[in-house]
Amino acid sequence: MIDSNQVYIRFRGRTVGPIVKAKALDMAKRGQLTRSHEISFDGSTWSLAGEMDEFFPAVAKVTKKSQTTDEILDSLEATTPNEQWYAHYDGDNQGPMDLLRMMALIDSGRVRGETMVWKSGTPSWVEANVAFPNRFQPQVAVTTGAASALSSQADTNLDGIATLARRPKPWIMFLGIVGVVWSSVVVLGLALVFVELVSSAESGPVKVLSVVWYMIHILIFAAFFYCFVILIKISNSIGILNYRVTASDLEASLKVSHHFWKWIGITVAVLIAINTAAVLAFAALGVSIGSALRSGL
Repeated sequence: MIDSNQVYIRFRGRTVGPIVKAKALDMAKRGQLTRSHEISFDGSTWSLAGEMDEFFPAVAKVTKKSQTTDEILDSLEATTPNEQWYAHYDGDNQGPMDLLRMMALIDSGRVRGETMVWKSGTPSWVEANVAFPNRFQPQVAVTTGAASALSSQADTNLDGIATLARRPKPWIMFLGIVGVVWSSVVVLGLALVFVELVSSAESGPVKVLSVVWYMIHILIFAAFFYCFVILIKISNSIGILNYRVTASDLEASLKVSHHFWKWIGITVAVLIAINTAAVLAFAALGVSIGSALRSGL
């Protein structure tokens, strides 16, 4: 028996489901489910989501039987002070609104070239780039076939980028785990030496510098620990690309990667700067940094 409250979603050979229909409708409203996806209520019979009115409500199209494009344009250009406009976006007819409001929606991108619009007193809905050709010069030049080709090319590019991004995932996870273990052991070792050095009976500037050196290095290697945790997060964000490939997923993965490289760069720079300063300070006291630190072991 087919459960009409559950649906399956398929796109580019990958199937998700079953999920409740309400969730699928919400995905369509948010743009996660597009007209190019396929919908099935039984997992075997599939239909394009764009052909199903409950997911993408149909709006009236201009046909040659009703009126020619020139006649519709003449009607639209006959502007009156009391004209009222409607536009179909966000899954519903929006309006009434005046011409200035319609222009603002076009400029903001809410009303796009393919959005269906209608003016009170005209017989049919038309696409916005037909009603306002001067506002959509680039879109008018692109045919339906060309638009489909561009969309397909964009999807292909995303898939190619995702494939490249997924390749280093095992190594990133491996380095993240090894780095977490390594930095944890180093922090623990430094902490033990630090406690022993602080509790020793020795005194003087060499001991003070040694204590400061160990304390700062405990913090530095704690920062390394955090960097390797970010590496594990990068691996997890890349793993999402095995199940879905969207521009937002790729962007999220790149943001985590940027976060890692920023922190690893800062940590390494601080490590170099601190050790350079320590070498100069110990040299000024007439001892080498190695012998000074070994004295605390």
